[in-house]
Amino acid sequence: MRKHWFGAVLVFGLAGLSSLPAMAQAHRVTEARAAVASHRQDAAASLALGRVLRRAGLPQEAMHELQRGSLLAGARTGPVAIDLRYELARVHMEQGRFREAIRACELLKATAGGAAMGHACLGETHMTRQRASDALPEVQRALALTPGLYLATVVLGQAQWLEGKAAEAEASFRAATQTDPGRSEAWLSLGRLMAYLNRPAEALQAMEKAYAADAEDAVVAHALAALLPSGDRAVGVLEGAIRSRPTHGPSHARLAEVLLELGRLERAEQEARLALGSSQVEADWHAVLAEVLIRRGQFDPALAAAADALRRVPNSARGKLAEADALAAKGEIDLAIESYQAAYGFGRTQPTALVRGARACLAQGRATTARGFAQRAVEAFPKWGPAWEVAGDVASKEGDKEKARQAYQRALQGDGPVDRARVQAALRSLPRVGIQ
Repeated sequence: MRKHWFGAVLVFGLAGLSSLPAMAQAHRVTEARAAVASHRQDAAASLALGRVLRRAGLPQEAMHELQRGSLLAGARTGPVAIDLRYELARVHMEQGRFREAIRACELLKATAGGAAMGHACLGETHMTRQRASDALPEVQRALALTPGLYLATVVLGQAQWLEGKAAEAEASFRAATQTDPGRSEAWLSLGRLMAYLNRPAEALQAMEKAYAADAEDAVVAHALAALLPSGDRAVGVLEGAIRSRPTHGPSHARLAEVLLELGRLERAEQEARLALGSSQVEADWHAVLAEVLIRRGQFDPALAAAADALRRVPNSARGKLAEADALAAKGEIDLAIESYQAAYGFGRTQPTALVRGARACLAQGRATTARGFAQRAVEAFPKWGPAWEVAGDVASKEGDKEKARQAYQRALQGDGPVDRARVQAALRSLPRVGIQ
């Protein structure tokens, strides 16, 4: 399913900044604190500490230091003054403080030499509330003042995307990557757009470039890991994101998913619980915990976690699916069937509920209902291999060998994760047509 990025706050860096060196974030915080302690009146040192604190997920400390730095004599005019005010706006944006971010952008706009960045900042702030109609005039003013301004070009692309102008958005993002190919923000946005447009190879290529530009940015690392297959590379990228920002909930949640797929259940549960301990929790993270608990055989706690997901978002497809899986694992197949049906109703762009519903029913002797789930799966998702795999299992169970053969063959030709060795073995076990 294409998942739009606009529900999350995406903020961008300054046009004049280079990527941070690849070193431990905690060490960077210590170094930056020491620099400020030795040079209390140095506005540049204050800016560096504020930025490092923000990136480390310490917004209150970052805001305090940036406000202090903005009052120093060296922060009245010039690039450092502009950077300090923009960095403060970013802290407010990341914390969802819209009015405070607007005020910070207005102060930036009023700073000598900061008008273009101030307008771009205002556009970015409006995009945190998905207000493309308000963002566009601001970025257009910014670009009129400073043609090719990196931040304004990236925000322009975001606004164009939100208005459904994907081709124009792509052009803006690519233009920004040409302006400064060593920065991550345009590559990150381009990667998200390519993923949304179902162009996975281009999405991964863009995300890899974003990561190469700034591997210590937790948002960039998480975005890359979301596109990587579950494996040691994804684990390493996510662990790096968490080292950079220990409280980054999305990275903990994605790491839990990866570890679950790898069968590392104890640590997967730990990461899921760390995600739920972060400041901004998503309903799906409760469902991730439920999925881990099901795999660990803890069905009642899994049901409780699924209920937590549904309390946050009553029509959460993933939460309802976790509930269905837990009920099926407990043997409560009638209740599970209702939940599988509801889960599919909440998320009709995904075949998973139908496939798992078919498998659960088949495992508990409900062949007719299993056939119904499988039939809906292959009709709605004719290219999805797992749907054909379970349809083959249902047909084989019912004794329709030729229908099973056709379904298994379609499974091997389809998309998605199919147990190829198992399906091939099932095909070999079926008698050939015309042979009694």
